[in-house]
Amino acid sequence: MAWNIPRVHRNNHKAKSSTPTLSGDRDESFNDPRHQKIISNPNNDSPNRRAILLLAPILTITAPQVAHAGEVGARITRAVTQSDLGISVRKSVVRGAQVIDQVDGQWERFSDQFGLGAERNKQVGRPTPKVIPDPLPLDATTAKAILDITDGIFLSLLASTGIKRETLEAQINKVATLVRPSFERNNGDQQDLMLSASQNNIQTAAQFNFYSYVHFKAYSDLIIQQGKEFDFNAFRRSFEKQTGDQLVALLLPQDSERGKQQPKTELLLNAKFNQIEQLCQQLKQKGLLSLTERSEVDRESILDWIDDTNSLSFTLALDGDITLGSQMLLQEQGFRLYPDYPRFAVLSLLQNIEGQEAQIDDYYFDTDYNSDPDKFEVKEVVLSVVLDSV
Repeated sequence: MAWNIPRVHRNNHKAKSSTPTLSGDRDESFNDPRHQKIISNPNNDSPNRRAILLLAPILTITAPQVAHAGEVGARITRAVTQSDLGISVRKSVVRGAQVIDQVDGQWERFSDQFGLGAERNKQVGRPTPKVIPDPLPLDATTAKAILDITDGIFLSLLASTGIKRETLEAQINKVATLVRPSFERNNGDQQDLMLSASQNNIQTAAQFNFYSYVHFKAYSDLIIQQGKEFDFNAFRRSFEKQTGDQLVALLLPQDSERGKQQPKTELLLNAKFNQIEQLCQQLKQKGLLSLTERSEVDRESILDWIDDTNSLSFTLALDGDITLGSQMLLQEQGFRLYPDYPRFAVLSLLQNIEGQEAQIDDYYFDTDYNSDPDKFEVKEVVLSVVLDSV
C-alpha cells in the first residue's frame, strides 16, 4: 500500500536480544524526556517536491535505514546513531527538513489560493480515503490494568529517588485538573470526561486517552524535577521494556516462551508473526485499536536473514489507536515518553531472538490525501520493524 500524504512523524526505537534491557536509540545525547521531532515523507510511488527535498538528505545521512548485516553493519550503525558527529549531523538534517517542510507547505497554500494549478486535494484521481471503523467498546478492566502497570514500573524505577506513590498520585491529580478543560473542549462531550473523576472509573476510549496523557505527563514532570544527573535514556529503555513485557503477559498469558533466548530459525520467525497477530487481535478485542495489517515477507528475504546476509524488515499498520491524541500531544510538547502501548508489546515479542536486535520506527500518517499541510490529521500509526544482527 502506498500513502500519498503531506507529512509523517517518525520516531526510532530498538531492542536487543542479547541483553535484558533495550539498547540505545538515536536520541542518546539528550538526557531529558523531551523529544526532537523528525518529519519526513516516505511516499515513493508518487514523488513530489516535498518528498525529494525531505527524503534526499535523510536517506543520505540516516544509515540505520539501510540494511546491514553482521558485526560490520552493527559498527556502522553505532557510529552513525551514537557518535557525537552522527548525532550532530542528524540534528542538523532534522532542523533543515523542518524548515524545508514549512517553506514547501507555504508554497502549496499559495499555489492553491491563487489558482497556480489545480488543488491536488480536489483532483478526481486522488487516492480514496481509507475507511477506519470505530474501535469496539473499551474493556475497562484492561485499561485500568495498563495504567496500573505503567504506574508500578515508574515507581519501581524511581524508587531510589524517594518518589512514593503518594507523590505520583498528587502529580497525576495536578495534571488532570490542569488539562481536563482542554480535553473536554476538544472531545466535544464534557460529560464523557467529567464522569471519570479517577482512573478507577475509566469506561470510554476518550477517558483512557485522557488518563494515558495525564499519567505520562506526570511521569515526565517528576523526571524533570530530578535534574540533569538523572539518566533518562536508561530509564526509558527499562520503562519501555518492562511495560512491553507486562503488556504481553496481560494480553497473551499463554506465551510460555516469553523471555527465553531462542535460535534464529524460519519456524521461530513464523511463531513471532503469529504472536504479533494474536497481540493485535487482543488489542482490537479490548477496544484499543480498530484495524491492523502486517506486510508480507517473502521467503527469500527470510532465508537471507537466517543466513545472516541481510536484515529482515516488515511493517505493521495500526488504525484507530485510541491513544493517538495523547501520543501526539506529548510529542508536540517535546516529551520523549509517550503511551505507545502496541510498540512496547511488539518490541517485547521480538527481543528474545538470539543474536538479533529489533528496531522500530513509528510513523504517524494521515490516510486522507490533502495538499494543505495545515489539514494534516493523524489517523494511523505504522510500525516499521527491522531485525538485524548485533
